Amino acid sequence: MLLSLSLLGAAQATVFVSHLDLDEIADRADQIVIGEVSEVTSRRAPGGIVTEITVDVFDTLLGTPATELTLTLPGGRVFGETLTVSGVPHLQVGHDLLLFLEDSRPVSFTQGIFFTDGEYAYGPEQAPVAMEEVRRTVR
Repeated sequence: MLLSLSLLGAAQATVFVSHLDLDEIADRADQIVIGEVSEVTSRRAPGGIVTEITVDVFDTLLGTPATELTLTLPGGRVFGETLTVSGVPHLQVGHDLLLFLEDSRPVSFTQGIFFTDGEYAYGPEQAPVAMEEVRRTVR
C-alpha cells in the first residue's frame, strides 16, 4: 500500500504551531510507523520548492499497514536555489524515522517526525524517548 503525505502551503504563509508532548502527538495520530528514508527528491511546486521523501516502512504500530509512503515537505534545493522552512527537518537517505501521522500528514506540521536509532526516538523539542515507551504509549 502506498500513501502520499503533503504539507504544502503558500510560501509567504506564516504558520504557528503549538508544542505537543509525546502523549498528545500519539493521541492525535491515526497511523504510527517506523521506517527508513530510501529516496529524497526536491522539485518546484506552486508557491516554492518541496521535497518528496520516500520511506520504506518496516513496522506499523498503529493504523493501516503500509510498505512504503511518501512525505511531501515544504523546502529543498532545486538547481542551486534553496528554500529553507523553519521547523522542517532535513531528511536524508538512510535516516530511520518514527512517524506519527494524522489524516496522512505528520501530526502538528512536523512534530510527528522523529529520528530513531532503534533504541530511542528523537523528536523536535522533545527529550529522547525510549522506543519501548513509545510502543507502550501506542498500545
